[in-house]
Amino acid sequence: SRAIMPFFLAPLGAGLVLLAVADGLWLAPAFLALAGVTAGVSMTLGGAIWAELYGVKHLGAIRSTVASLTILGTAASPAGMGMLIDAGWSIEMLSWLAAGYVAFATLLVLLAVRR
Repeated sequence: SRAIMPFFLAPLGAGLVLLAVADGLWLAPAFLALAGVTAGVSMTLGGAIWAELYGVKHLGAIRSTVASLTILGTAASPAGMGMLIDAGWSIEMLSWLAAGYVAFATLLVLLAVRR
């Protein structure tokens, strides 16, 4: 799973760039398919990467911390995006912001798995 980890966000990043630059009815299913691939890989990696990186001794504590942070992020994100939309940000601008976030997260993953 260490080898796959740096690349699992690539489909989501590609989908976000598509949202930022493209237009058309084909865009929604294309984005959702790319986001779905990322979600599917994430579910598989999530079970294996923590044990591979940190061992199994504290696996329960690690997974519960990650789950809590994931829930916090998914709860805060709609409010944050809503505030940006209310401030006049377009979907294209939000897509670029999210793609940048994915790129930054990928960089952090690269640093983490190299240890």
